[in-house]
Amino acid sequence: MSDHAARPASASLPLTLPSNPILLGGENRSGTTLLSVLLDSHRNLVVGPEIDFTEPVNLGPHILTVCDMIDIRDARLAGTKKDTIDPEWYDGAHFVVQCERFGLDRDDVRNLVRSLKAKRGTDLSGLEDRCLLIDSIGEFRREQTGAVRWGLKLQRKIQDIGTYAAIWPKADFIHIIRDGRDVTASHLKTVPDWGYRAVTEAARGWMEVVTRPRQAAPDGRYLEVRYEDLVTCPRETIERMLGFLGLPWDEAVLHHAEQKHALFDKPWGHPAAEPLANRFVLGAMDGTCRISRPQRSRSSNGLRGRNWRIWATTYRGRVPGALSHAGGARNTPTPPAPQLYAPLADQTAPPPRSPFSLFADKARHVMKFTDLPSLSLSPGRLTVWRWAPRMPDGAWVADPRRASHVQEAHIAYALVAAGEDPLPPSWLGSVFDLPAELDAAAFTTALRQWTDRHETLRSQLIFSPDSRPGGHLQRRTLPAGAVSIHPSAAGDFTNGRQLARYLEELFNGEISPVGWPAHVCATINRPEATTVCLAADHVLMDGYSILAAAHEIQTLYAAALAAPDGKPAPPVLPPRPVTSISRRPNGPTPTR
Repeated sequence: MSDHAARPASASLPLTLPSNPILLGGENRSGTTLLSVLLDSHRNLVVGPEIDFTEPVNLGPHILTVCDMIDIRDARLAGTKKDTIDPEWYDGAHFVVQCERFGLDRDDVRNLVRSLKAKRGTDLSGLEDRCLLIDSIGEFRREQTGAVRWGLKLQRKIQDIGTYAAIWPKADFIHIIRDGRDVTASHLKTVPDWGYRAVTEAARGWMEVVTRPRQAAPDGRYLEVRYEDLVTCPRETIERMLGFLGLPWDEAVLHHAEQKHALFDKPWGHPAAEPLANRFVLGAMDGTCRISRPQRSRSSNGLRGRNWRIWATTYRGRVPGALSHAGGARNTPTPPAPQLYAPLADQTAPPPRSPFSLFADKARHVMKFTDLPSLSLSPGRLTVWRWAPRMPDGAWVADPRRASHVQEAHIAYALVAAGEDPLPPSWLGSVFDLPAELDAAAFTTALRQWTDRHETLRSQLIFSPDSRPGGHLQRRTLPAGAVSIHPSAAGDFTNGRQLARYLEELFNGEISPVGWPAHVCATINRPEATTVCLAADHVLMDGYSILAAAHEIQTLYAAALAAPDGKPAPPVLPPRPVTSISRRPNGPTPTR
């Protein structure tokens, strides 16, 4: 994954080009292809995938030879993958294939290379000549399609944004950033032949690509967008990009699969071409952002991506909801919290006749992404509920089940992001109401039963004393019944904003991906209702399971209230939790 094969010969480059390209960058598997295809759908743009122009050394003669070899179907260039092509000719073959993905024929490539070689009197090995070739390719496609501007993916070369900003002083740069944990999981699972091989390697590489461009980005010509925002709030995100580029809105960008793209015509093994060509719609409805796939359940890059600010979910009304911390990565621009609504229940069905019927009748069955300070929490008496082992550390049992890829990536990312500082917050949470004042004994029973039902709440990932970089975490687990619940009074609050700030500081301080417990609960008690705030680190729960937990705790609490004389409540939930597995090289490993 070399990105620096060609470097400027001096600190200052005399070459400046008059064109105004749109240069896209980001870590591999971060959604750069989706970004390029969306922009390529705009009527004023022609935007191609990446072209690796920093290799080979003798770029000009190498490409001309490769074009001739392809014409005669030379066996050394069989297939489209690295392991099927002669290593001596791979870089040149890859360059030609990438040009064809951008819409050029081999004759076009051959003519542009020959013309520039004659004009410059070189073999196009210097960085200036390579950029001139890319500029010639971009301008050729712009004139060929009648577009106003051309664009191309720099990919990881956006780390050298200062160099390219000097060569193209009129260029605009868009950097797409995806959650590092999802990038790591994508590398390990989908591109093992050329991607990162270890979590720590991926974490370091991701941090480099994210942080370096910010240090040299030209003022007013650099924009960062989040992959998670692009797939959950496409209209707002694309409007922001087009505004940055000074371009009008074009509805076609929300229907990219219906447009003509050279990448779809000649994918030549591109890992994202086929999934992107399958129709899915990015759009907004009733002020709500959504992504839907009529043919498949989710996009090629998946919808499991989570902004590392951990925007999580909350419900409006008196039904389970979720929240997130407002803290984020240092020196990271803060995007507006995306608003994602989705049905919670069949609103035509009659509400259940239970202690929660009043709340179900009045509930607005939608969920919303927000952060904790944005919630309108009603003040009251605050109690914090914490988990602890009933016995000393000897109760922990060594557990041979390994962490999932996402858990390993999450912990590695947190450690790399923190450096010598404390770990950055990475929790998400759920907010829901219980009727009337809280029955502390029933709530304790509900939390204890919930904990016994789920091993993940009693499990911890730790580093062994002989851990080495790139090594694996070790799991240890407490048996069912070995955890106790401890309530602690935190005082009476009369101001909702102060209460939200207190909870945020509480969750930031106590929840960690490498500590146990990785979750905390708080209740806000009032005569008419009790609000429950449950928060957990992302190593423990995701946006779905945190909401399922809210429903489960509600159900267990109702059963505990109904139990006569403190007798055990009848079963109200399936007796065995669902087990999810993460497929690893050595077989499936239970994760949650």
